[in-house]
Amino acid sequence: MLAGVGVAFKLCHGLVKAARKHGLEAANKLNLKTFMELVAVGTVADIVPLLKENRILVYHGLHLLNQTQSVGMRTLIEAAGITGPVDTYHIGFMIGPRINAAGRLGNADAALELMLTEQEPRAKVLAQQLDEASRRRQEIEDKIVQEACADLDRRFDADRDYGLVVAHPHWHAGVIGIVASRISSRYNRPVVVIGMDEDGVGRGSCRSIPGFDLLSHLQQCSSLLRRYGGHAMAAGLEVAHEKIEEFSARFNEVCAATLRQGDRRRQLLVDAWLQPSDINDALYQDQNRLRPFGHSNPLPVWAVRNVTPVCPPRVIGGKHLKLLFSMGRETREVIGFGMGDREIPDGPLDIAFNLILNRYNGREYLQLHLQDLRPAQAD
Repeated sequence: MLAGVGVAFKLCHGLVKAARKHGLEAANKLNLKTFMELVAVGTVADIVPLLKENRILVYHGLHLLNQTQSVGMRTLIEAAGITGPVDTYHIGFMIGPRINAAGRLGNADAALELMLTEQEPRAKVLAQQLDEASRRRQEIEDKIVQEACADLDRRFDADRDYGLVVAHPHWHAGVIGIVASRISSRYNRPVVVIGMDEDGVGRGSCRSIPGFDLLSHLQQCSSLLRRYGGHAMAAGLEVAHEKIEEFSARFNEVCAATLRQGDRRRQLLVDAWLQPSDINDALYQDQNRLRPFGHSNPLPVWAVRNVTPVCPPRVIGGKHLKLLFSMGRETREVIGFGMGDREIPDGPLDIAFNLILNRYNGREYLQLHLQDLRPAQAD
């Protein structure tokens, strides 16, 4: 279950132990624990389960990351606009995407040099390059998502389409993984997004839905693929251009055999229903004892019933929903990222959310990150 960076770390650990056993002086001076901040970043960014040894590596790596001596890492944290302690959220959504952006759009040398440099002026230049690359990558992703969804919306039939394949010759193969995740979430289906290279080979990123083993279903399509690999929730593949249509039909067929009989409605599992007055600093501190959060150990999803916005909802940043609720003695801010187009029912609501400590303009306060909402229902 180790990420690639975890495997590399364990290999280095084994080599150092062997070198010490043979009396090599350099090995005695090498403390591998100083590299654990990189192990934490790679493990979280690779979206492997934060359980067992991965959890231990990330826990200790985060401690080092928050007192990092690396000029490059410190500069990248500043460029990402992170204030306060760095957590898995910041790695997954702010640090990791910037490190990945250069390689996804072309050459990863800038990211490597940033991790190695000891010169602060050079680090600032490189961090700015990665920040700009991350913005360009997001623009490309947004464009591909729009094109892919326009294609799928024209032909999607919920009673016929169970595994979705969408392809285009001009889609950048380096960014389609996140595109696949966004499309899978939108349609609640396993998705394969394919971009074509100049050599006529389609390179695809695949994303699954909870409870669906993506890799085992790709195995049933293996005769049509040049190669493939991955795990239950995410995979990659190569397919010849002339085989894409046949693969699309076969992938839908094998997915349908599994999904046709199940309940295909999107589900959000709530960890606990709370009273509004339960949402306080003590709950946040208790929640923190479960850190580090990530894949297979997600942030708890809390929910409250029958709460009414104290003012009309607003759209901020062009696409995010902002609501205010009176909860106990506090007015709580609720942000629904990417939910700016949601219609908000009149009257009281049931809301599900993650509890976050937000830092803004030197102030810290609890903020609710909206996961879903519905008209208030009886218990």
